[in-house]
Amino acid sequence: MQHLKAEEPHQPHAEIHYIDEPSAGKLVQFFRVIHRSAKAIKTDPLYPSRLLRQPGNRRADDGTVAS
Repeated sequence: MQHLKAEEPHQPHAEIHYIDEPSAGKLVQFFRVIHRSAKAIKTDPLYPSRLLRQPGNRRADDGTVAS
């Protein structure tokens, strides 16, 4: 392992990459969906099976497919 001398500036190993706003918006939307699903699963144990029963993931309050 090479030791840095005090006068040498530290070179970070990782580069920082910034993402553009549309990509950031998509990420935020994605995490909101994940968060909403996690909250629903925590409060409603039947949520995953209800999703599986409904084609197109359309959720109705009584557990039937919304028309």
